[in-house]
Amino acid sequence: MSKKDWNNVKKTALTQSHKEEEYRVAISECSALKKEKKRWCKTEQEYIRKVEELQNSTKQDFMERATRDAELYNLKNAVARIPQDIWNTYTKSKSQNREH
Repeated sequence: MSKKDWNNVKKTALTQSHKEEEYRVAISECSALKKEKKRWCKTEQEYIRKVEELQNSTKQDFMERATRDAELYNLKNAVARIPQDIWNTYTKSKSQNREH
């Protein structure tokens, strides 16, 4: 084999070896990225679930507050419709009971 042919074979072998190493590195990086993507997807799903829980909790708190506010409004209106003389009689008897 001539020196020129030998150098070509050697160059081809080195190039092939380098390409195989690049391929192994790329496969390893791809595998690591797939694992990281899976971890991020899981984390994303956990955050989505937590946001949904907070939204539901906030809606429930809002509805409870709105219900209490409506009940308070209705009570205030009911008290406002009580004739003043009856209201005074009721509040005087309450204060007298507290004094005794």
